[in-house]
Amino acid sequence: MSNKYFSYSFQIHRTRKNIIIFLIVITISVGAFFLFYRSRQHIETMDKLKYKVVMGMNEFEDTSCDKIYRMSYKESTCGTICINKTNSNKEFLTNTKANLEENGFIIEKIKTKTINKSKWDYFTTVRSKPTISYYAINYDDKLYSIEVINQSTYLTKTKAKECNKNFDKMIASLKIE
Repeated sequence: MSNKYFSYSFQIHRTRKNIIIFLIVITISVGAFFLFYRSRQHIETMDKLKYKVVMGMNEFEDTSCDKIYRMSYKESTCGTICINKTNSNKEFLTNTKANLEENGFIIEKIKTKTINKSKWDYFTTVRSKPTISYYAINYDDKLYSIEVINQSTYLTKTKAKECNKNFDKMIASLKIE
């Protein structure tokens, strides 16, 4: 009996079995991680607009937006993202800018930014807390507008940095097809 536990062939058999079990556990762990990752970052569609729902974006109900998300990081609210689809309106950003300036916000000028081969017009408030940004594009007789209210200036620097990364990831994922 004691000879069996010290034999070379038994040790090889036991080692081979442990390696196979280890490889199976690693494979299952990697598969579970990818399933979790894919479930946390999925693509949302609103007619021709596609965007990535990044980690920390939680949808909630609001009557003023077609889709609205609360962005959070480690139990702190970073801000909100409001997405609307309406009929085409070439003056949307100009009218919104004038309305915000009437209410005391300072806005430099409307700029153009290329996001995934589409030209979006946008502006951001200056020297105000929280910062408010509007992005808009007219496409196929529809206006897609995105309002980003970034409240991360009220958080610690590390949390604000992560919040801004998540906002940037979401904006960079905007795609018109």
